[in-house]
Amino acid sequence: LQHEPSERLMGELRRALMTSRPSVFFGVLRAADLLTVTFPEVAALIGQTQPKEFHPEGDAYAHTMAMLDAVAERSDNIVVRFAALSHDLGKGRTPQEMLPHHYGHEVTGTEVLATWNRRMTLPHEWRKAAAFVIRQHMRAPRLTHPGKIVDLLFGIESSGLSIADFNIVIRADHGSLPCYLQDGAAYLAAMRVVTGRDAPPALRGAEIGAWLRTAHIRILKKLLLEKE
Repeated sequence: LQHEPSERLMGELRRALMTSRPSVFFGVLRAADLLTVTFPEVAALIGQTQPKEFHPEGDAYAHTMAMLDAVAERSDNIVVRFAALSHDLGKGRTPQEMLPHHYGHEVTGTEVLATWNRRMTLPHEWRKAAAFVIRQHMRAPRLTHPGKIVDLLFGIESSGLSIADFNIVIRADHGSLPCYLQDGAAYLAAMRVVTGRDAPPALRGAEIGAWLRTAHIRILKKLLLEKE
């Protein structure tokens, strides 16, 4: 594999991601001292320590492999599995002096994903979904402002993932889900009932978008209150 063209590596990655335990593929490459030359973005996670109270499984590599296998148990969607593999890529660039913390790894993660794509040309739908998960996986289960929740739910849909897909990744990473993600599909459906066609006739352009977002926030607030 060390001297194979990127197309061959891409094929091997596809096959590995669709196995019942994708981590085995990366483990074999690591044992053969090939992970660094085949998938350096993943290899960079090795030795990147994390706070033990949150990650008793070990370093960022161990966490990513455990999460990848957990997601593979719950979804056979290769896009979801790749998003799980990619979610913490930014931790591979955390400076040693910052460890075991990884402040800002959501930002550096998208940069690593872009580097990976330049080297191997990842499928567009993989990149789109993975970039969204990288940016949102830390904040997604911790939102309190209804406007931010509205933006998240519509953002999930725009990423190409379903709410159920996204929830599989977040649950595997955090262990639980807030109610706005558990019921996210229903909330999204309720908000979609109101469209720009319902806006007052006098509104134009961006005004319609602003009105629609306010209407969606109002609907979400009502739904959240009903859950209390």
